[in-house]
Amino acid sequence: MISVIIPVYNAEKYLKRCLDSLVGQTMFEEMELVIINDGSTDKSEEIISSYTEHFSNIIGRKTENGGVSSARNIGLEIASGDLITFVDADDYVDDIFIENMYKVVDAGTDIVCSGFMAEYPDGKVVRHSSHQECMLEKMGALSAFLEGGELEPNVTDKLFRRDLIGDTRFNVQYDIAEDKYFLFECLQKITALKMVPCFNYHYVMSEGSACRKQFTPGRFQSLAIAERIRTEVGIAYPQLLELAEVMEIIAKCRVYGDICRWNVQREYPEEYRRLQCNIRGMNVWRMAKYSSRKHTLAFLAAKVSPRLYNLLKYGLKLQYTSLFSEHNRLHNLKTGG
Repeated sequence: MISVIIPVYNAEKYLKRCLDSLVGQTMFEEMELVIINDGSTDKSEEIISSYTEHFSNIIGRKTENGGVSSARNIGLEIASGDLITFVDADDYVDDIFIENMYKVVDAGTDIVCSGFMAEYPDGKVVRHSSHQECMLEKMGALSAFLEGGELEPNVTDKLFRRDLIGDTRFNVQYDIAEDKYFLFECLQKITALKMVPCFNYHYVMSEGSACRKQFTPGRFQSLAIAERIRTEVGIAYPQLLELAEVMEIIAKCRVYGDICRWNVQREYPEEYRRLQCNIRGMNVWRMAKYSSRKHTLAFLAAKVSPRLYNLLKYGLKLQYTSLFSEHNRLHNLKTGG
């Protein structure tokens, strides 16, 4: 059994498309959908009920609003599958999404990572995926995660073994970058992770998504998570500390750019100046050594100006483009080169 956990909050506009794409999976008979209605006030519950009434392998649960982390945790308690994946209610998947990951699962694979297509409001689509199928052992996977190139820090394009997740849960204190720390915890427990070069998950960059809506203090949560990961890496994996420090700078560039994008420098002057100082104080050559070309280019832009950074991230869609990624980087991680 493969369990798909779908947290839902006021998603009536997109939910039917999402659920139809899952019902249409080539392996739907071997799946269960666990839909957690996280206190929606729109017609999401009516849509969910219409599916649970027609399909015995679709489970719906309505809860008070507790955030995406809480909803996913409830889903993990309900799910009965040996393999688990997550889909967001405003996204959708191709009919072979599950099959393409399931068919490469073997006894030595704890997580399968596929890829996704980022779809922007202007109609542009950017594909992000590994360039080749490969296996990464724990240290190689942690390195790829910290580098933030081919291995994106999300849970929605990945298939997890249930016994790997165990009692690991999403931290309910966070609703931004919450999946980054969850994935970090899971990676520390793996024997091996498999990357597959396919992009059957459609990540819809709607104007209302968490990474695009108005700036709130919650954006600083991503910095707290990056700092926490860097601290824990320094203790448990000191050989990866420089990668973790670079990862933290990448997170700071994002928040720095967002403060400028929403023109809230006056509301957060101390945070803005601190981020500016941290970014300008980072050595360029060190960044280039321990980061992908994509993130190095973005860092250089932030070092010059947050407006230039935003131009690359949103204007040129550098956020998810693989144009600047290094094709042999995962091979080097795998072989130790």
